[in-house]
Amino acid sequence: MSEQSDALADALPAGFYEQVAPFLHLCGMGCLQFFSRPDDPLPREITALTGLDLAAARMITAINSNAMLVRQLLEEPELFYVHLLVGCRVLAGPLATPVLLFLEQSMHLDAQQTVAIREHLLPFGETFVDLVGKFASHDDAEARADLHLLRLQIDGAFTRLAGTLQATDLPAVAPPHSAAEACEVDDEAIFAVEFRQEQLRMLRLALTLVRVLPSISELPFAQAVAQLSGCPAAVVAALEARLQTTEPAAQMPLSWPEVAVLYQSTQVLAMALVSNVQDVLRWDSHAGPADLAPDTGAAACAAELSDPEPVARRQEVICMMVTGFVECVHDNFTDDPRLTALRAEVTALADLL
Repeated sequence: MSEQSDALADALPAGFYEQVAPFLHLCGMGCLQFFSRPDDPLPREITALTGLDLAAARMITAINSNAMLVRQLLEEPELFYVHLLVGCRVLAGPLATPVLLFLEQSMHLDAQQTVAIREHLLPFGETFVDLVGKFASHDDAEARADLHLLRLQIDGAFTRLAGTLQATDLPAVAPPHSAAEACEVDDEAIFAVEFRQEQLRMLRLALTLVRVLPSISELPFAQAVAQLSGCPAAVVAALEARLQTTEPAAQMPLSWPEVAVLYQSTQVLAMALVSNVQDVLRWDSHAGPADLAPDTGAAACAAELSDPEPVARRQEVICMMVTGFVECVHDNFTDDPRLTALRAEVTALADLL
């Protein structure tokens, strides 16, 4: 196995994973959306037919290096082939809508740009699927025929049952004025912070996550996020809009509802990053072709996150920023009974991981 692994590793050029990562992550998000509905007819049939389920899709979506890609190709090439094929079929159907909308909202793309990303990556993906299929069959005629039959069965299942797929619409970002009007809360500033650029990015991602996570995942953790008392939709949307125009190092006054939203949402992000919930964030690690990224600051963020620095290090940096903000809130509101209630909710949420 070691010699075969070394040979395959040598066959993959340096940086090969980085070339295929945008497709792998888009495909992975499609599979995670698809298999989060294990009782629906189509996912149930695909799992029975291929063995691919949510747990396997998570493992494959976690690939983030040439070495992990080699290991997957050597240990379970057929399952990898099925994962890629199913991801392509999902992204060509109704479940593509919430996946693309999540990209649009979390990376501040517009609808035209997310469609362009999909149209750019899917043809590449189909070619990559064929290459993986050839590798999985080991140039054996019988194995190649079996894999072709499996593909026909998967395509047949999608043809028969695609109409049973229920796409969940993600909540849209409310316009700043309507969100502010809907948010009838005490807006008196009680706290002021100067955020660095990387902290602002972290806060934007945290707010996006608490807004969309309950709609894209049926995990108990994800569904419980919608019940957090510190994260009402109107406050989240209003603060999201405000953060889009906040300049780094500018003094940012915060009301108690805004402090509460950031306190809970940043901890949701940190918990997601160190658990299987991070699957929904994978796209941020590889944003896709640079020419498709918008000139809004998201492109710089995407380039930074696409660096071959280990994923664990990026997670560590984000969690350190979250810890710093949470400790700052604790220091300033340690005796506030409202903070005690928020902390209890976060603790209960962590128990669901």
